[in-house]
Amino acid sequence: MNEKNKKKIEAIAEALSIASNLLNYPEREHLSDYYTFVSIVAEEINNDLQDSKSLSLSDLEAEYIRLFVTDIGGVKAPPYASFYLENRLMGRSSEDFLSFVNECGYGMDENIIKGPPDHVSLEIGFLSRLLEENHVECACIMIKKHLLWFDEFRERVKENTNLDFYRELVELISALIKYTKEAVC
Repeated sequence: MNEKNKKKIEAIAEALSIASNLLNYPEREHLSDYYTFVSIVAEEINNDLQDSKSLSLSDLEAEYIRLFVTDIGGVKAPPYASFYLENRLMGRSSEDFLSFVNECGYGMDENIIKGPPDHVSLEIGFLSRLLEENHVECACIMIKKHLLWFDEFRERVKENTNLDFYRELVELISALIKYTKEAVC
């Protein structure tokens, strides 16, 4: 990988790390990541995201719950790989992801995880770490095998969110994954 691509991949790793935090339940300590994301998207795609600039933490919390936790008629965009790959939670894909993390030389403390291990924020965060630490082979496997479901998740978010913020977040993540796949896989 040439130096120019290496710098781009480092920037992608950082962006994916921020995105991973933003796919968790919104918390006050992540507000700086939220505003960083809004300004990056506004600058990069010439979108001012007016509604996103004025959102409060409670707006983000309410939309997070509505999209990813519960809503009338069911969860709009379940954030778990096993839902999309097996139509259930805590399926084989959850176990496969944990095994893959171990195969790449990392461990995941299941006692710290507050739900199924195949949550989108954990998978995007792990991809970020792999890229950051230049584990390209594992990053490519992550993209080709463990993030196959992300496009369906992205579509559900786009169709069901009331906030440009989540729509732009999943679009940006999708573009970063696609770029990484083309650049290093």
